[in-house]
Amino acid sequence: MHYDSLVLQQILEDSDQIIAVIDANSLSLLYANKKARDFWEITNTTLPDKPCYRALFGYSEPCIFCPLKRANQDNKLTHTYRKGNGIFKARYKSIIWNGRSAYAVYVQDITEVSVSENIYNTEVEAIMNSNTDTQGVTHLDLDANIVLYSKSTLNTYSNTLPKIAEHCIYTFTDFIIEESEKYQFRNHFNPSNLRLIFEMGQRSLSHEYRLRKKDGTICWSRLTASLIKNPTNNHLECVLFAIDCTREHELRKSIEEINLINQAISSDYGTIITVNIDEGLMHIHKLSSNYNASSIDMPNDCPFDEFFSAYIHNYVLPEYQNDLWETMNITNLRELIAGGKQVIRKVFKVRPNRAGQQNFEVLLLPVLKDDKSNFVLVSKCIDDLVAHEEQEKQWLQAARNEAELARQEAEASRDEANAARHEAEASRDVANAARREAEQARTAAETANKAKTDFLFSMSHDIRTPMNAIIGFSDIIRKHVNDPEAVLQYLDKLQSANSFLLSLINNVLEMARIESGKERLDEIPMNIHDSCDGLRSIFENRFRDKCITFDLQINVQHGDIWGDSTKIREVYLNLLSNAEKYTPVGGRVLMSVNELPSESEDIVIYKTILEDNGIGMSKAFLPTLFEPFTREKNSTDSRVIGTGLGMPIVKRLVELMNGTIEVESELGAGTRFTITVPHRIVQTTRKEVTTEHAADVLAPKFAGKRILMAEDNELNAEIAIDILSDLGFEVEHVTDGIECVNRVEKTPADYFDLILMDIQMPNMDGYKATRIIRRLEDPKKAALPIVAMTANAFDEDRQNAFDVGMNGHIAKPFELDKMLTTIAHALGLL
Repeated sequence: MHYDSLVLQQILEDSDQIIAVIDANSLSLLYANKKARDFWEITNTTLPDKPCYRALFGYSEPCIFCPLKRANQDNKLTHTYRKGNGIFKARYKSIIWNGRSAYAVYVQDITEVSVSENIYNTEVEAIMNSNTDTQGVTHLDLDANIVLYSKSTLNTYSNTLPKIAEHCIYTFTDFIIEESEKYQFRNHFNPSNLRLIFEMGQRSLSHEYRLRKKDGTICWSRLTASLIKNPTNNHLECVLFAIDCTREHELRKSIEEINLINQAISSDYGTIITVNIDEGLMHIHKLSSNYNASSIDMPNDCPFDEFFSAYIHNYVLPEYQNDLWETMNITNLRELIAGGKQVIRKVFKVRPNRAGQQNFEVLLLPVLKDDKSNFVLVSKCIDDLVAHEEQEKQWLQAARNEAELARQEAEASRDEANAARHEAEASRDVANAARREAEQARTAAETANKAKTDFLFSMSHDIRTPMNAIIGFSDIIRKHVNDPEAVLQYLDKLQSANSFLLSLINNVLEMARIESGKERLDEIPMNIHDSCDGLRSIFENRFRDKCITFDLQINVQHGDIWGDSTKIREVYLNLLSNAEKYTPVGGRVLMSVNELPSESEDIVIYKTILEDNGIGMSKAFLPTLFEPFTREKNSTDSRVIGTGLGMPIVKRLVELMNGTIEVESELGAGTRFTITVPHRIVQTTRKEVTTEHAADVLAPKFAGKRILMAEDNELNAEIAIDILSDLGFEVEHVTDGIECVNRVEKTPADYFDLILMDIQMPNMDGYKATRIIRRLEDPKKAALPIVAMTANAFDEDRQNAFDVGMNGHIAKPFELDKMLTTIAHALGLL
């Protein structure tokens, strides 16, 4: 044997694959490696020169299925056969073996693959045959992104579907009616989500949608995706069914409506009426003959307002009529229901009916849980309940009278020993209770005083910090008055300290307003991207200075929303400021704003996550995190300054916006805040002057405009006059409301273009002065634009200004661009 053949044979001996060599002409077995000898149980290591069918299988004649016989005919050199419980695949390849024409045979065990393929084929066939009444079925290969099979009912979908799997899935949205449902479908049935739920162990996904067929009719359809792995190529495949469930929906709705009406009929309600709120129509199901309403000459189906108006006018007592009509008219009911009201109840009193009944309760509730169109109105007599309540009042008064009589009798019988002893014991009990209450009150007062004392110490420190900066930079500016560039730099730092001081004061006032219940939302159109860009510009340098990695991500589809931008910004500022304070050098801070799916097309839900890997908080402190004046007593007290008001303000502002806030934290591991808040979507974009360059844009329009300024503080007046004069205004100054009114009365009607009115002034305040001007006989003077410029900066102060007839409100200390924009609006320049 040639040396090369010996080397090749040695390599084949060590192979893990079953390999044999067969003579192409005589079919003699020329060679079998160790794996092959073990497989065919050939004991003699020196192979006999026998035909392969005799050496391998013990046959006396060639195998009937022998592929070598057919090799020259159809060139198929593969064969699959069984051996015991196994399935094997043999491949044949022409070679030259020691100078002889031969075939190399490679045998592969495919038992597991064959079983998996059979299971896969059976499962696919079962899925395909499980729904015989489908509107359509589509078989997709998600990994190859191709359509394997598709079939649809002609009057439901298009005859042809895309050949790309992802496009085919999204084609279904062409038939879905509601935009919110289209959005939901894309979220659930996109290939990425299908792969995710398969990896999580879920094998099917099903949702119901309203579809419009090719012929224009509308139906309910249940879309179901069944997921399966193809063992041949290990691809994830999806079988997507659409089943018409319209009848099921209609039956379910009818059953629920019938159950609700039957429940009402079987109860003690004497009146049962179904109302279509959208159409304003009603249908009478039950009306007791004793009730006054049975005398109204109207058909069972009629306009709701006509029936209810006639009933109120003819039978409800006068003192209840206005209140009942204002609530139960169809226009108000639509508004209440659109605002989320589900159950509406009123109690009223009528002229006695045939049964002598007078007190009634009317109740309006939806037929179905989420149905905002169809409602059931029921009414019943509550005379027994009113009488019972009245009797309870009488019993209570009688008990009070008896108690008073007993007390008087006890006082009159002090000379009796037993009474005296009982009275003494009662007095001691009262004294002990009083002492306990006093002790509790003292403890509570001490706790409150300590918390407020700690708060005042913190406030003193925090206020002194920016004050020291303001005083220090003011002195430095005086020294560098001839260096404009240095002055500008120090002015920027002074402004920063001033802003911080104002923010600190506002923080305390904000908490006071929240505690008093006066805080409210002032929603305006805003853009979440612009708001977060502002936050980024504030904190990037601060995080960079501490070598903290800061990542801010905005993932929203609807960026323009209605929101109270000031309160939203305050929430984010508080959380980011805390993250910066409590995250050490080299840490990381991540903030993400994500949009969640919403059931309403007009509402967007923002989920904001802000997390850091800072010092964290203990589990014991977390329950008190949102209580005022509290801070965790740990090693950070000596290094981080705070008032303990930031987090209570954040929680109350989030709740004011109908949102929720959750916190997770662990000492040494960091903190994670999750805020979820709903917002109305801005449908149209308003064109307004951007405040960034308001002065440059508006200054040419202000030239020659004359302003009357009512301001009692000379320094404030001097600053405002100097700024406004530089912008082209002509400014005249008075110091109180009386002077302001006199100046307007004595000057021509067109003399002044605008009044800037302070509120708190001697002799006459700005509110009273405004009311007098609005009542002047000269209509032009009475209509003169008036803008409040005041330190009364709360929302109710702003509303008070508008209530007395002012045209705008500027809070002190004023921001120049906002002040100019407000003045421009009042003058009609915007």
